[in-house]
Parts: sequence; C-alpha cells; structure tokens
Amino acid sequence: MLIYREILEYARANPLSGERIIHAVSGSKWTVVQSQSGYGLAMTVPSWKNTRHLKIPLNQTLGEVSEWILSWDFAKASLGAASINCILNRENDIRSRFTNVSPKGDLLSDLSKKDLLVSVGDFPFLKKLDHQNLIVLEKDPTKGSHPDTACEEYLPQADIVIITGATLINKSLHRILELSSNARAKILIGPSTPAAPYLLNFKRLTQLGVTVLTKDPQIPILAGLGASRELFDPRFSQALDIFAEQRSFPVHC
Repeated sequence: MLIYREILEYARANPLSGERIIHAVSGSKWTVVQSQSGYGLAMTVPSWKNTRHLKIPLNQTLGEVSEWILSWDFAKASLGAASINCILNRENDIRSRFTNVSPKGDLLSDLSKKDLLVSVGDFPFLKKLDHQNLIVLEKDPTKGSHPDTACEEYLPQADIVIITGATLINKSLHRILELSSNARAKILIGPSTPAAPYLLNFKRLTQLGVTVLTKDPQIPILAGLGASRELFDPRFSQALDIFAEQRSFPVHC
C-alpha cells in the first residue's frame, strides 16, 4: 500500500486539504467531490459491498476523505480518489509543481509498428488506433479485449503500457507497475489520475494524463447522470499531460 499512502500524504500536505466538502456525487460512472473552491473527479469503481447506504462525506475536509483511497470498499475509495484530485488537480498548482506540462497531445507519438502496446483499460481512442500489436485488458472483457488476469502474461512483454487511473482505486496499480518493468513507457491516464510527483519518481511512470475540472455548477449533475461526453467537453474539463523529467524513450523501428 506504499504507493497509495505516499500519494495520500502528499495530498494531505497541501493547504487545500483543509477545505470542507460541500457536495459530493457517487454516480454509476463518475464520482465528484466539491469543496469550497473547486471540484475533483474519479471513476466510480463498482464495490463488492452494498453502496446504497454509502454516507456522503459532507462537511468533512478533503484531507479526511482522501484517506478513503485506502479502503477496500471501492465506492468509498472512489470518493477518496475524487477528494485527492480535488486537492491536486488544479491547473495553476500543477504548472507550479511540474516543469513539463502540456495540453493533451498524442500519447503514442513514440509508438512503432513492432511495439507491443498493452492497455489496462479500454479507452475510446484505442478504437481509432491503427495498430496491429495491441492487447486490451479489461475486468469485464468485450469483443477484442482480454480479461485483466492476462496481465501476468502480457505486461512483461509490453513496450508501451497505458494504465487507467482507476487502478489506484482498486489497488492493482502496484502489481501492474511491477509487471511492466520492461516497458520503455508507462502512462497513467484518465479522470482518476492524480497529479502526484511520486508517481513519476524512480521510473515508476513516464507520463501522467490528468483531468482538471472547471468550476461550472453543472458538473455534479453531469457526473450523476453519467454524461461522459458532456462532462469532458472543454466547458467542464480539460486534460493535461505531465511528463517525467527525462523523456528519452528509444523508438524501435
């Protein structure tokens, strides 16, 4: 649990962690936390528990609810992740803490035809990708994807690995990174991803793709409705890429 505790402690050291939660939504797809100055977003990871009686943490501080990221009740952990992102995923703060930040670009500019690309999570952009050597791992696989348990076979062979930030919530990220140690690029993306420097240290990851929300009051409504297309419209959110300091990924032709 070290990786999760490090992120938690980093978030709790931020002054924004003292802000109180004034609204929260735990929807079927998205979880949103609203503090006094902004929003935080995470994927709602299905829980093995009955979440109908999940207590929404109103009036608790972001720092207090951030601790829920350690919970094995994934609905609670989703609220913890959203609270962490409410603290860390603010554009001005990100640009002051990281030196290599840019608007969302081409994640796979270093991809060559021979590369084995493994994606932990089925992202919409993969459907448009013309790459034959692609493995998609999903907890509930559909046509063209593999069950996530196949990670033990495919991740050690991968040249580039894309990982959903939801792996922080379901506690699988640490093992995925261990299995991906041979990959030249490891990219953590998606709305659950926090802007935490610890993730880029010691070659854990080469790139983060984070989501920064605007302050539009419609955001909790969209999250509750599961309106993904609208939620990721520029009126409500933007994506930023954060790179490790040393970006020297050799391309295999």
